[in-house]
Amino acid sequence: MNTLIIYATKNGSVKEVAQLIKRELVGKVKLVNAHDEIIKDVTEFDNILIGSSIYFGQIDRKIKNFIFLNRPEILKKKFGFFIMAVEPNKEMLIKQVHNALSNDLIDKAETISVIGSQIKLKKFSWIVRIILRYFRNIKCSYKDIDKEKISEFVKKFQD
Repeated sequence: MNTLIIYATKNGSVKEVAQLIKRELVGKVKLVNAHDEIIKDVTEFDNILIGSSIYFGQIDRKIKNFIFLNRPEILKKKFGFFIMAVEPNKEMLIKQVHNALSNDLIDKAETISVIGSQIKLKKFSWIVRIILRYFRNIKCSYKDIDKEKISEFVKKFQD
């Protein structure tokens, strides 16, 4: 099997998760950062995994663009989504995922998983740091990548 893992990351957490997923997958895997490389033709891949953070309720614009350009072909493939999100409210998180991805993609996906969250405050602008501090009560950087969820995600995708 030939798998594409395409991701976008603002602070490196989605890249880290993509690399961990790649290690667990069987077969040939191409890892692509959507900010560094444009994939225009996905026909050579049997499987597609798409990763992004949800940032203020939206997935990364490069991933949105990739999905927009490749939607018909993605829907013909075995595909899944992995997401990093800070939102602690599960209902709100589900709503954000549904707002970020269309129903046809959600319905056809093999698996969609929120793998965890990570905040590197120094990577954000001062205004975003203020928003995180006062509206999310995030006062320091942290890392919460769930390796068990990664294994579950890969197992569910490959079954």
